[in-house]
Amino acid sequence: MGARAAPPGIGLCRTPLWHFAEPETAAAIEEAAEAARAAGAAVDEVRLPAAFEALADARRAINDYERARAMAHEWRTDRDRLSPALRKIVASGLAVPHAEYRAARARTRDCRHMLDWLFDDWDALLAPAVNGEAPPGLDYAGDPAFQSLWTMLHVPAITLPTHRGPNGMPVGIQLVSRRGADDALLSVAAWLWQACGTGET
Repeated sequence: MGARAAPPGIGLCRTPLWHFAEPETAAAIEEAAEAARAAGAAVDEVRLPAAFEALADARRAINDYERARAMAHEWRTDRDRLSPALRKIVASGLAVPHAEYRAARARTRDCRHMLDWLFDDWDALLAPAVNGEAPPGLDYAGDPAFQSLWTMLHVPAITLPTHRGPNGMPVGIQLVSRRGADDALLSVAAWLWQACGTGET
């Protein structure tokens, strides 16, 4: 898909997890915002409502609770064959009270509705994709927290590897749009990719 003809409106959304961003991620976001402005986009700061600060904890409660129930048979019959990391998740999920699980789902549902109004003003949100540059090797893909936020909210998101970190590994920026607006998001992503000077689409 080619880039859109008209510059988009982009909300700069650092998210409640911004304090986890490494310097290379913070720089990538700021530089991408400046490149978008220079190319004619309307870019302004967007602050998520305070309720969004609890989404990371809600995600852990939901994921662990549901994983524990999905792995119930393996937990009862082959617990020793599960990896230590998976055993830890299942044990954590079994300790989550059902009332906490229901509250976490309700909190997430409320945040989905609150997010809708942001896209009345913006074509997409520009947000961190990961806390820092990609780790070397294939053993660990990095912390998914910055991406999991949007997965919880059921909105489309795309990461663009626009920058490099201190070790020469990619640093991504993330664009997010409203539910169901996948085509529009791809159009904004193609536009920003060009605006950042990272090549042809």
